[in-house]
Amino acid sequence: MKRKKVVVGCLFGAFSAAGVENVTSAPLSLAEVMHGVRSGAKKSSGKSWMERQTAGMCLGTRKVAIILWLMAVLNLAAGVMEGAEYRVLLVGDSWAQAMWGQRSLSQVFTAHGYGEQAEKGEVTAIGGTPAAFWNSPTGRQLISSELSRHVTIDCVHLSTGEIDLLTGWNTALTPEQQTMFFDGISANISGVIQHCLKQRPTIGVVICGYDYLNLQETVAADPNGPVALLWERLGRPTARELNGALAELEKRKEVLAAANPRVCYVNNLGLMQKQFGYPARGLAAGKLAPPGDPNLPSPPESLANGGRDGIHLRPEGYLALAENCFVHFYQGRFLAAIQKVSKPLGVGAAGSCLAATGGGEIEAGAEAGADQGGGTHDFFSFAAAWSENSFR
Repeated sequence: MKRKKVVVGCLFGAFSAAGVENVTSAPLSLAEVMHGVRSGAKKSSGKSWMERQTAGMCLGTRKVAIILWLMAVLNLAAGVMEGAEYRVLLVGDSWAQAMWGQRSLSQVFTAHGYGEQAEKGEVTAIGGTPAAFWNSPTGRQLISSELSRHVTIDCVHLSTGEIDLLTGWNTALTPEQQTMFFDGISANISGVIQHCLKQRPTIGVVICGYDYLNLQETVAADPNGPVALLWERLGRPTARELNGALAELEKRKEVLAAANPRVCYVNNLGLMQKQFGYPARGLAAGKLAPPGDPNLPSPPESLANGGRDGIHLRPEGYLALAENCFVHFYQGRFLAAIQKVSKPLGVGAAGSCLAATGGGEIEAGAEAGADQGGGTHDFFSFAAAWSENSFR
């Protein structure tokens, strides 16, 4: 049987369009992924790389059915810890996949006394998948099938858009081209959100934002490594340029959340700088408050593979993301369910999330660095912290 492997993005794993056995929870190595990128780049056919990837990801209904059947068997084998119930569905790329594989959310839930709440992600957290995939019929079917099978799930944890950024953005784009580019990603993310919300009225979506990447130092440490190819394709961006592009993507997500009271956006920009500091620059942990220094990437100490992976975080980094999501979304939602309040969606006014106490609201655009419930930083001050002139 002939297989056509479609590489869906740089360094985020791979998703096979024809071989079910290639759909795995373990991302490919950097070398394997970049080999696929080089091969795919040679087969142009007049379409953009992203268009070819998106077209390649349209799986047949029969293949999706096989995938779902196999995943159902895996679900039965894995089970769920005694007394727990599924509340969260992780959807998205390798950041969601890493949080699922490491059970980052479960660790945080348990640490805060909510160990009976469990997450799922083996079907819908797939490294290498862009927002365009999750907004496709195939991606939507995977989401709706999981939500139909697990009726206690009322939270969709969405991590998507960065693979779109890394496969379509570069420093040569004009302002007009950048606007069109980010509009396209935003439209796909919006489509995924709306699909999730339509499944049942009790579902809320939490958009887990990304933190800064670190390509320059990764390339400097290994000039001939796989990250170097990605950095070249992006136009050799400085940390400030790449941070600015990521900040624009995150701003679009915040806008989407602000338009719907059932959607919460958690801004994680600068979180790794706060958690780990930047030892090479003499900055101790806690010195920089989110959104951190836009001139610096995430510190190597926060990255996977001993700091040599410029895109993914080490386990402690994903735990920090999970904690941030708990403080600004899950705790309020879990408390609301226990107290059976009339607004159990874990969000307050449009674009805001319940504070750690579950009682107040963290309003979008609040003052940067203001303490909210338990002294935690308000990460929802994106507009104030990232002013229009931040990256000029």
